[in-house]
Amino acid sequence: MLRCELPEEPSADDPNAVRMVLKLPHGKRLERRFLNSQSLKYLYYFAFCHEECPDDFHIITNFPRRTLMCEPTDDNPEPPSFQDSGLGKNEMLFVQDNDA
Repeated sequence: MLRCELPEEPSADDPNAVRMVLKLPHGKRLERRFLNSQSLKYLYYFAFCHEECPDDFHIITNFPRRTLMCEPTDDNPEPPSFQDSGLGKNEMLFVQDNDA
């Protein structure tokens, strides 16, 4: 189960912590902290494990609008880190339902 693969959430006062808020297609918000050095795959796992998240989705930024390559694939088993993706300490991201 992917939830078991999520690393422990860093404390709010960890200088390397980044806070991600995910807005799901139906408006619900999910929030979690990660370390800026961790792979975006953990953001994908966090979203995927939520019961209200669509099965087929992308995570996108609002401005500039871009799709984050966070789903692990055979070609890309270890997506880039939060830092390497240019994400800041506090981000609002959007879950886009690919079937909508």
